[in-house]
Amino acid sequence: MLHLPGDDVPERAPLVVALAGLGQPLEELRTWLPIEPVAMQHGFVVVYPEAIERRWSYWPGGGVQLPGRGAEEVDDVGFIPALAKELVAKGIADPLRLYVTGVSRGALMTWTLACERSELFAAVAPLSSPMIAPQVEACRPSRAIPVIAVASTADPVQPYDGVIQPPPLPRLVSIPESMSYWWRRHGCTAETVEQLPHLHADDPSRVERHEWTGCAQGGPVVFYRVNGGDHEPPSLARDPALGQHNRDMETAAVLWNAFSSITLRKAP
Repeated sequence: MLHLPGDDVPERAPLVVALAGLGQPLEELRTWLPIEPVAMQHGFVVVYPEAIERRWSYWPGGGVQLPGRGAEEVDDVGFIPALAKELVAKGIADPLRLYVTGVSRGALMTWTLACERSELFAAVAPLSSPMIAPQVEACRPSRAIPVIAVASTADPVQPYDGVIQPPPLPRLVSIPESMSYWWRRHGCTAETVEQLPHLHADDPSRVERHEWTGCAQGGPVVFYRVNGGDHEPPSLARDPALGQHNRDMETAAVLWNAFSSITLRKAP
C-alpha cells in the first residue's frame, strides 16, 4: 500500500517505510501508527510493504521459507530496500531521505535493516521490540545510523527485559542492552533524561525521553521509555475505552520530527 501526501504523485519526497507486526493486517498497523495525517501535513510518502505470510524474515537461519522453494528463505533484507529503490527510480522518493520504522516483528526487521542497510536508510525507528542476540552479535553497520526507538516496560508481547526462548528460537535481549549496542557504536559519552508532560490523569503510564550525547559519530540515539505502557506505541488518537494505553505523545509525529532533520550525505 502506498500513501501519497496529496492527489498528485510527489517528486522526490521523503519516504517512510512502515513495517507491520507478526500477522498484523495493514489496516491495524495504520491504526496503531496513525502516520498518514502527519504525512499529509508535512508532505512525505508512506509505503506499507506486506510480508509473505505476514512474517518478516529478519533472522538468517531462522527466517521465513520461500513458498515452493524448499529450505530457501525469503530475502526481506533485499526486498524492502529494492522497494525503496524502485520508488526512487520512479522519481517519487528522495534517495537521501529514506526512513524505516516497524512495530513488534516489524521492529525486529527494522533492527536488521539498521545493521545491514545503513548506507541506504537515513534513520530507523524500531517500535515495541528489543533486538535478538544474533542481531547484536552480527550487527556491523557501515555507518553510525541514527536510531529513534520506543518501547514499554510492561510490554506483554516483546518483554522490556528480554526473554530466553526455547531452542532454536534466539534470545530476545533487553531494551537497555539493545540501546547500549547503538550508543556504544556511536561512541556516546553521556545521557540526558526528560520526562514528557503527563496529559491524562486516567493514564497510569508515563513517557521518559532518553538521548545519548557526546557521540563521536552519527546520531541521534534516542529512546522513548514508556513506563507501565503496553505493546502498542503511544498515541493521542487511541480511544481509552479500548483498554489501557499511553496517550502522552503521538508516536508518528515524534518520529517524523526526528526524521525530518536527518538526511544522508550522499546516495548509495
